[in-house]
Amino acid sequence: MASNLLRPPTPDMQGRELVQWLQRVYDVLLEYQTTPAPEPPEPPEVPTSHNQLTENGGTNSHATIADHLAAATAHGRSSPLVGVTDVQSLANKVIDALNNTITNLRHGTEVDNPTTAHGTSSAVVGISDVQTLTNKTLSALLNTIIGLRHGTEVDNPTVAHGTSSAIVGVADVQTLTNKTLSATGNTITGLRHGTEVDNPSAAHGVGEIVGTDEVQVLKNKSIYGQYNTVRNMRHGTEVDNPLAAHGAEGAIVGTSNVQVLLNKIYIHRTISVMGDYTMSAMGPLYVIAQNATATITLPIVNSQFIGLEVTVDNKSAGNITVAVQADATSIEGETTQTLPYDCAMTMRFDGNSWRIV
Repeated sequence: MASNLLRPPTPDMQGRELVQWLQRVYDVLLEYQTTPAPEPPEPPEVPTSHNQLTENGGTNSHATIADHLAAATAHGRSSPLVGVTDVQSLANKVIDALNNTITNLRHGTEVDNPTTAHGTSSAVVGISDVQTLTNKTLSALLNTIIGLRHGTEVDNPTVAHGTSSAIVGVADVQTLTNKTLSATGNTITGLRHGTEVDNPSAAHGVGEIVGTDEVQVLKNKSIYGQYNTVRNMRHGTEVDNPLAAHGAEGAIVGTSNVQVLLNKIYIHRTISVMGDYTMSAMGPLYVIAQNATATITLPIVNSQFIGLEVTVDNKSAGNITVAVQADATSIEGETTQTLPYDCAMTMRFDGNSWRIV
């Protein structure tokens, strides 16, 4: 017979106790296998009570373990142990939110004191609750406040805007004082001198303002012809000094005035000659030749006289000669041209030579 008894397992055997029981089963089986029985083995004695087992703590060891499992004092506590799913009321506990997740808490139900829970000394502010807030500072940079009406939601609009007097309205009739309006940053329309502007002279930084159609005497003014149009001026009336106005010395020459002219060059545009004649650009430009064999020399010209036209008319009984001089090198490529009697020839200077037109 085996020297050790093998007790049956208990229904709630687990952990270390179960491992020890399995070890005993192994030892018994090993003993039966290695020890030959000279005679049929006797059945082991089966304990009738857990208290009869002496291993793992001696007599009544299993009863002690059962009592240990049920006793809170075995775990160093003075109250029942907390179960995973047991319905229990916990007291004197501190639950750290950083190490735990608590869901579905309702203020006033699971949390008995919402104000304390949020670290406030007054009621908690609700999203849609009708509440009066005091001792609050709302930063416009971090919040959006809409629908404010001055005098309704804002009790003191002047203080809210940092002013010491009434706020200026868009369409309100108000008198403004101590204001500086910059024309650079504003547009002011409809101003009437003497009405909206109390002192037009000071406003413009000048003396009396010049009106569009007022009768006024202007002094110390320079009116430039290149920038202005001055009409209907009468010499001696609107213009005090016609001589200076025209840049002339002496009286102005009138169209029908009886006047003696001095230092003048009078150009008779047509001249009749009886012999040779040399023309001048400032003299007659139409020459009538009366005698045959005469030579008519065209005037000295330069680039200032481009386009100048002259005419030689031969009224003699024979041919005459038309010649060039100075910068005009030729007449149609020739230094002279023969003009038959009873013929006229008109020539135009092109900058280099004379061209017959």
